[in-house]
Formats: sequence, structure tokens, C-alpha cells
Amino acid sequence: MPSKYRFKMVRDHPFIPTGLRYVHQIVMAEYVGRWFRKNEHVHHKNGDGKDNRLENLELLTAKVHRSKHRKPCSEETKRKISQSNTGKVRSLEVRQRYSLMNKGRKRSAEFRAKVSKGMKKYTSSLPAGEMRRRFGWSDNVSS
Repeated sequence: MPSKYRFKMVRDHPFIPTGLRYVHQIVMAEYVGRWFRKNEHVHHKNGDGKDNRLENLELLTAKVHRSKHRKPCSEETKRKISQSNTGKVRSLEVRQRYSLMNKGRKRSAEFRAKVSKGMKKYTSSLPAGEMRRRFGWSDNVSS
């Protein structure tokens, strides 16, 4: 499959590395007066890789360049990404199954201390009755 970009051999140039280079890179390097940093890319504004006019080229960071070429995703995909970024979303049934699986499991003192510290932070703002309701504790359980 032929390339959509044109190449040119470069030798003895003050700042463009010797070797086979894309023409659009040569044009942009000549314009800015230096070779590119690792995170810089040359973008064709109109999408035509053979149109190497300076008006059609722009120098972008790698992140911005990727975003210009990224395909838009569906609302369903956006929702899944959002959920994965906020932590695991599990149903009550799954959480109860994990709870039963781990019931009676021996935990290290270090792990118990971490959990206890986390629970104190989480429950410090809750009234005692609310904690009993949420965690299923009965009134006659001693700590």
C-alpha cells in the first residue's frame, strides 16, 4: 500500500537529521528554524498528506495531534469510561457475594489497621444509628 506522505533524502543540513524524512517535516522544520522535540508532530489541516504547503501544516503537541485524529466514541462508551474512572461499580448482589467469600478470612494486623483507619474516616460524620443500619450491626454487639 503506497504511503500517503512524500519522502525526501536529507544530507548535511544544519538542524534536520540526515536520512529519509517526510517532506512535511522538512517544510515545518525550515519554517520554525529547528528540528522537532520528542512530543511535537506536524499535522495536515486538510487531511491530505501530499499537500505540504505551509498554510496546510501546523506544529502540535503529540497529545493534541492524537486528539485531532481520534474517532468520536458513542455515548455508551463514554459512560463506560466514566464509570471505570470512578472506581468499580458493582451491584448489591455482587458486593454481598464478595462479603460472604471473605467472611472468616484471616487478615494481617497491618491490613486490619488500614481498614479500621479508613472506616473511621468514612464513618466519623455518620450518626451511630445510621452506621448500624448501613453495616447491619445490631445494638447488642460489642466492639
